[in-house]
Amino acid sequence: MSEIALIGDPEFILGFKALGIELFPVATSQEALDTLKSVIADGYAAIYITEAFASEFLGAIMDLSSQSKASICIIPDKTGSSGLGLERLRQIAARAIGVDILKPR
Repeated sequence: MSEIALIGDPEFILGFKALGIELFPVATSQEALDTLKSVIADGYAAIYITEAFASEFLGAIMDLSSQSKASICIIPDKTGSSGLGLERLRQIAARAIGVDILKPR
C-alpha cells in the first residue's frame, strides 16, 4: 500500500497513478469528505485533496488534521488555483516553526 493518497476528480488525478500514489476518485464534496475520513483511518501519511472539493469543507479538514498524524495538503486542480492550497501551507508552516515565512511582501 502507498503511504500517499490523492482525492479528487477522476480525470484530473489519473495522471498521478504513475507516481505510485493511491488514487481516490470522487464526484461530490460529500464523497470527498467521506473518503478523506476513510484514508485517515487507514493510516495514510500524506493525503492530497484538490481545491475544488477541499473548499467545500475546509473546517472539517482543519479539525481532521489536528486530530490525525496525517499531513493533509490541498492542491490546485484542473480549474486552476484559488490560493486555498497556498494559504493552508502558510498556516501549517507558521504553526510548525512559529513564524509566517510565506507571507506576501
